Amino acid sequence: MRYFLFHQTNNSDIKSEFPFLSDPNAIIADIDPDFIFLRPLTGVVDAFDALPTYPSYVSLPDKVLPGHPIGQTYGHGVPWTVDRPWSEQDNFHRVEVCGKGSPCLQVSTDHGMRHYTVGSPYIAVLSDMKNLAVTWSDFAIK
Repeated sequence: MRYFLFHQTNNSDIKSEFPFLSDPNAIIADIDPDFIFLRPLTGVVDAFDALPTYPSYVSLPDKVLPGHPIGQTYGHGVPWTVDRPWSEQDNFHRVEVCGKGSPCLQVSTDHGMRHYTVGSPYIAVLSDMKNLAVTWSDFAIK
């Protein structure tokens, strides 16, 4: 995705086929190839169709905006919010993974459940998706 967003979107053939890629506020979705959608995928959140999996959600955004991406919640937990050196299976050290001084070290389990138990499809404006692609690909290398 990073390569496409930063290199292929400057390709004149791609731009002519997908003119919305010139708009930094164009809505982009990152989906898994094995997904089947039973409804149209849009940047508008319909509270009737939204099924948050964590009961303490207070509100949902109305739509995708710059700085406000959306994604599917799964409720799979946030075990990375607690270091567990006593368990070999869950031996996760946030400082080693996130880096010293990283904001991820300050995320509580409750905050993580509200805001980080998300997966594909991810929907964001093009400018945010570019920022996410850089961070995501840099982190994935680690």
